[in-house]
Amino acid sequence: MSEQESFKGFLEKLCELDKQKQIDLLVWREFSGSIRILLDTIYTRQIRMGYLIEQLPDPENRVELSETLTDNLGLPRPKLTYRVREDYVRNAFVSAKDISTKLFDALGAREYTKAPPAPVFYGDKREVTSNNFEYQGNNFTFYGAGHIVGTYRMGDCKDTSVVNPRQQSWDHSNLFLVGSGVFPTVATGNPTLTLAALAFQAADHVLADLKAC
Repeated sequence: MSEQESFKGFLEKLCELDKQKQIDLLVWREFSGSIRILLDTIYTRQIRMGYLIEQLPDPENRVELSETLTDNLGLPRPKLTYRVREDYVRNAFVSAKDISTKLFDALGAREYTKAPPAPVFYGDKREVTSNNFEYQGNNFTFYGAGHIVGTYRMGDCKDTSVVNPRQQSWDHSNLFLVGSGVFPTVATGNPTLTLAALAFQAADHVLADLKAC
């Protein structure tokens, strides 16, 4: 029996046990060394490539308050609208897939990429997909980067933003809203440095206002 077959049998046995016994067995297996050896054997010979694809700003992509759904406190739940509308973005997915295949071929490596399922937009909620799309005969999947930005956007017009360019509330002059929530849109890079720069800028404005009092 190969190590892979042995490990598969171990996982099947693990699924049959209750939580505490699973923990006990995992601890024993870890100290036995076989998991470490198997992972060292597999994962040191794998690579994963991911692509950061920039999306053009779309005013229809937004976060609103739901008119029908509330949380346990009776407060409106967030309603998210998000779409990939532009061929500019879709073409980037095609290019990324093409580059990946060429890189694997150049390395002489086996590609384990699995084609995503076809997108499902309507019907059973358990089957509806939120991050799949079809383009040029191929299915693609996208994932968020985990950058929490927006919802109290900064702008130069009270009708279309929450804070002004000073990150000062349009409605309350003594209220500054500082953070990545002021971003009107975001690119693919990490927002941390821009966020820090905006925080320093807001602090300067607050100090200037205090000195003027």
